[in-house]
Amino acid sequence: MKYLYIALVGCLVLNSCKSESESVSKNEIVEDSFESMNAIANQIISNGLDPKLKSQNTKLGKELYAFSSLQIANNDLSITDSLKECLYQWAALGAEASNRYDDAITYFYKAQRNFPESINAPKYLHNRARILEDIIKNNKSARLAYEELIELYPNHPLSINSKIYLEKVFDKSDAEILNLIK
Repeated sequence: MKYLYIALVGCLVLNSCKSESESVSKNEIVEDSFESMNAIANQIISNGLDPKLKSQNTKLGKELYAFSSLQIANNDLSITDSLKECLYQWAALGAEASNRYDDAITYFYKAQRNFPESINAPKYLHNRARILEDIIKNNKSARLAYEELIELYPNHPLSINSKIYLEKVFDKSDAEILNLIK
């Protein structure tokens, strides 16, 4: 009986240590994944709009988008608000880099709505407006996005620039813009 008791306690200790090491391993895996995704995001940004790196950015964007959107949907993931915000940024960046522009707009919108006090919130609205105007060519929605930026963050430099842009340049032809410059 004594040996059975010792064996039982030993099994309990081993199982609890195993669970603890598994949770540490899961945390380490999550940390490693986040570091990898941060490196991918930085690579996409570093590559910029270089046409020679477009296919690389598309591939990296797909990976970044897939990871980020999956993590956002994972309600079991216990992370800080700043990491959650990063996930939205990465999902938007990955979507844009992989030509999923509607998804990029959605994630920029969600990032701003979930983190309206963030220092990056005005950038999310500006990027949303930029994609709507420059890529999707939906000027009506782009104007509304710029106006929302101006209304919500009136003193931010992007709002000030957007206000001038809407008044002087937005919806103007190339000829009208050239006349403005002269």
